Amino acid sequence: MTKLPLRNEHAYATGTDLGEVNETQMVDGTDLKKFHLSFTPALREALRVEAGLCGITQTDLIRESVLSWITDRIDRRNQQPTSDQ
Repeated sequence: MTKLPLRNEHAYATGTDLGEVNETQMVDGTDLKKFHLSFTPALREALRVEAGLCGITQTDLIRESVLSWITDRIDRRNQQPTSDQ
């Protein structure tokens, strides 16, 4: 069986699609789940300071960062040439 290209393995075709669905679900409060992360003291402090400088909560900063990282990866992957491997 031939493995599908990585770009077809995501539930969302583009980063924009994921961003739009995420925004709708955040507004609706659809099935929000808590997610536990362990951070070093240095990362916790950097997060606290950066969130304060941005004027947003640490949770919102993390959520925005993860969403941005994943949407960027989806979009970059979609720009890669499709291979038959």
